[in-house]
Amino acid sequence: MGRRILITGGLGYVGGRIVERLQASYSLVVSSRSKPSNTVVDSFTNVEFINHPALLLPDTFPDGIDTIIHLAALNEIECVTHPDQAILVNINHTRQLLENAIHKKVKRFIFFSTIHIYGKNVENNNMDEFTMPRPLHPYAITHRAAEDYVLAANESGKIDGIVVRLSNSFGRPLFPSVNRWSLLLNDICRHAIINKEIRLTSSGMQYRDFIALSDVVRAVETLLEMPGINHHPIFNLAAGKCKTVLEMAEAVKNAYARVIGLSIPIILPEGSSKIKDPYFSITSGRLKELGFEPFNNYELELDDMIRFCNLHFSKND
Repeated sequence: MGRRILITGGLGYVGGRIVERLQASYSLVVSSRSKPSNTVVDSFTNVEFINHPALLLPDTFPDGIDTIIHLAALNEIECVTHPDQAILVNINHTRQLLENAIHKKVKRFIFFSTIHIYGKNVENNNMDEFTMPRPLHPYAITHRAAEDYVLAANESGKIDGIVVRLSNSFGRPLFPSVNRWSLLLNDICRHAIINKEIRLTSSGMQYRDFIALSDVVRAVETLLEMPGINHHPIFNLAAGKCKTVLEMAEAVKNAYARVIGLSIPIILPEGSSKIKDPYFSITSGRLKELGFEPFNNYELELDDMIRFCNLHFSKND
C-alpha cells in the first residue's frame, strides 16, 4: 500500500469522495468528531479512523503520516451562525494541526480554502492565483486567515504547504446524511426529485464557476504526486468557464429526463429579468502547469447526482 495520507473532514462532502477514490492507492487515516457507524466503516477499505480532537494535541497526533489533506471546517452557513466557533475551528484548529504536522515531520500539508476569498476583487473579469484576496463573508475571511499560516510554514521551509482555492463544487456526496444540500446544484437536484420541478429563487442570470467533484478528486491526485513546490504554492481549482445558474438548471432538467425519463418544468420568480450578470472567469493556471485540466463532464456528474437523490429522497420510496 502507498503512502500514509491523513484526511481531515474525510467523511464530509468533498472528503468522502476523495477517500472513496484514494483508498485503493494509499493507506488512509480519516478524522471524525464522532465514532463512524458500522455502515460507514464497511464502505471503505484500507482506511483507519481517528477521533479528530486527537489531531490537535502533539502527543496523540498519529505517527508516519506523509501528507495531510485538510478539509475539516465550518461551512458558510455555520460561519454566519457561529462566528466565534468559525474562528476557533477554521483558523486556530488549522494552526494547531499544522504545528503538530511539522512536529511529526509530515512532508506535505494540502489546505482546502475557497475561491470566495477573492470577494468582488475581479481584475478584467478574471481571477487567477495572483488576484488580491478581498474576502467579504465570514467563511471566506476565516479561510483567508488560515491560508496565511499554511503559506508562512511553507515559506519558512518547515513543510510543503499548499493552498487550494476551490470553486463551487457539485456532485454526489458519499452518504445522504452529509449536510451539503445547501449548495446550489445539489439543492436543485434534490428538490427536482422531491417536487418534480426546478424552482429558482432568482432569475438565474448570475454567472458561477461550477466544478464537478470528479475533477476535484483528480486535482487532489495531481497535488499528491507533485514532486515539489516552487515559489507560489497557491492553486485555484475551478472549471475555468462560468455558466449561468439558469444554464445549470437546464442541465439538471436534462439529467432528470435522461435518468428518470420525464420532463420537469423550470419555474422562475414572476417578473424575472433576462439580462445576464457580467461574465467573469477563474483561471487555474498553476494546476495547468502540472498538466491538470478539468474534464468538466457535467452530464456524468449530474446524472450520478439525480440517481443518488432518486435513491435516497424519492417520495415513492
